[in-house]
Amino acid sequence: MWFWLVYTKASQRSQSLHYQVTAYPGYMDLAREAGSELLHSGITLAELADQIEQTELEIWNTVNQKEMKLKPFRHGLPVTRSNVVAEIVVAWDQVAAWSKSLPCLVDEAVTRASLGRIELFCLDGHDALLVETIRQAGIRQIITDDGDFVTVPHIQVFTANRGALRAAAAQGKLMKRK
Repeated sequence: MWFWLVYTKASQRSQSLHYQVTAYPGYMDLAREAGSELLHSGITLAELADQIEQTELEIWNTVNQKEMKLKPFRHGLPVTRSNVVAEIVVAWDQVAAWSKSLPCLVDEAVTRASLGRIELFCLDGHDALLVETIRQAGIRQIITDDGDFVTVPHIQVFTANRGALRAAAAQGKLMKRK
């Protein structure tokens, strides 16, 4: 969700959908009006930086009509790398200004619990670590576009992700906000 809020080129990503760029600012406003506390963690930075770097690579490849891979892009173009890092820093500064940092210790216990969640639910590594972090903080509600979070039973997901909304409706789990 942060990606579409704080990264100015989010709409240029080939995988970005119109609703992602337009819906989440309203979600954030509604969350703040409802008294919700907006949070981030180091895991948020890892995912945001990855998405920004992938998008910058995609844009670079389109502009230059090339198919450079990520590692050469990262290591072989120092000026471009500097620009990518600047995009990440600006985006992260906005996340940090709009939200509170959630403690995130990735130790052996968190790693093992996250591995267990990967086995039980349809989560990638970032998501599994984030689920354990928010579980430890007692958080039960999240705003996300990542449909994988709907597979985790103890989390209430607020999303504009149409696939996740269809799945929730089919399972009788869809709740509309008032």
